[in-house]
Amino acid sequence: MRHSSIPTHHLTVTAIVPVYNGAAHVAGCLASIFAQTVLPDEIIVIDDGSTDDSLAAIKAATSDDRGVVVKVVSQANQGQSATRNEAARLASGALLAFCDQDDLWRPRHVEQLRRPFASHADLGWVYSDFDEIDLDGRTVTKGFIGVHRLDQTRRTLGQFLQSDLMMLPSASMVRATAFWEVGGFDPRLCGYEDDDLFIRLFRAGWSCRFVREPLTRYRVHSQSASASARFLQSRLLFFDKLVRDIPSDERLNRYFIRDLVFPRLLHTTVSDYATALRTRQYDDARLIADALAELYRRSPVSVSRRAKLAVMQRPEAMHALLRVHRSLPRRVRPRLGEALCSAVARH
Repeated sequence: MRHSSIPTHHLTVTAIVPVYNGAAHVAGCLASIFAQTVLPDEIIVIDDGSTDDSLAAIKAATSDDRGVVVKVVSQANQGQSATRNEAARLASGALLAFCDQDDLWRPRHVEQLRRPFASHADLGWVYSDFDEIDLDGRTVTKGFIGVHRLDQTRRTLGQFLQSDLMMLPSASMVRATAFWEVGGFDPRLCGYEDDDLFIRLFRAGWSCRFVREPLTRYRVHSQSASASARFLQSRLLFFDKLVRDIPSDERLNRYFIRDLVFPRLLHTTVSDYATALRTRQYDDARLIADALAELYRRSPVSVSRRAKLAVMQRPEAMHALLRVHRSLPRRVRPRLGEALCSAVARH
């Protein structure tokens, strides 16, 4: 049974901060939570088996009485999704507000994200635009979603599947009953766990609300984890989950996997490969090429890419071929995807 509308001040909020080797940034993250115009009712910080000084940094940042209940928990490493779930299990708030260790909340984050829940009983989550910051906390983009004109009027399953949702956990607040109704984050995922959660919430009948004001400062690291073996495996697992849970419907001419999911993940993976080539990170390129081969093996359409994949698994040779390709007159160049062509655009 879903909640009826209740006054905003009765909607208690638990802030959840999962930490793994976050000593450099977690104090700033917690300071931004303590600086809210409307404080959360409790803060749960879980140190997920850090090997740096994260726990000491957490204790120093939470040592003063700020008028908020703070729970600090240590555990053996389980991964970010499992850690968020464990914090949610310990939470007493009706609403769960996640903040990753290196992100920051703007002062009105809790105030603005909590407000819509009071009058919408079917509202499962609220999320906002965000500012992009670099490793040192300097602004890169103000209002990332607005600047890039990313459509946030999602009302259909297709709209949830066709592109990255850009619903960041650090920029989101989720109703606890909705979170647990769908089982929380999938602990097997390290990447795509946010899209996976929000798609399941939508499929379960919960609605969402977008707040255009940037309420989160999202830190983007140059040493992205997107090429890691675990992240690539997570992408494939996300794809497999969607294949299992969202069958095609020939009568209604709905082929969500073939027409939306596969092209989306294929484009992302090829773009990752091109980036690895451009930066000459050939070990990463080999990992990505292996993931691409696995994705093609799962392809819902009949395609043959064996020769191309064989070359892509030898990134040094692929880079040389692309340089030759770029040197040819445009009228005689074999057609290649834009992402691959970009791999040598600056060389």
